[in-house]
Amino acid sequence: MLGLYVSDHPLLGIEKALGMMCTTTLPGLWEREDKSQATIGGIISGITRRYTRGGDPMLFFILEDLQGSTEVVAFPRTVAEYGPFVREDAVVVVTGRVDHRGDEVKFIAQ
Repeated sequence: MLGLYVSDHPLLGIEKALGMMCTTTLPGLWEREDKSQATIGGIISGITRRYTRGGDPMLFFILEDLQGSTEVVAFPRTVAEYGPFVREDAVVVVTGRVDHRGDEVKFIAQ
């Protein structure tokens, strides 16, 4: 996948409403403290399902807004509650915490 849109970006037209529900943009996660709470929104892509040693499902996916993208991790408890909403191309708002690791930032959904 190239990450390019042939037509308009799917978030165009709802960016104002999405922005009102979010506390930061995806690039803004870099400026937030590690483990701080935030609410982000965007469109889901690249969903990967993995399992814990105990056999519980975890989800990893890319969330993209109009300014950037980041990987979101959902642990089993979150997957049990919100897993059905995680679909390719779904527009979502996610609350969780920032996870700085070396030269990358991830978002832990809660």
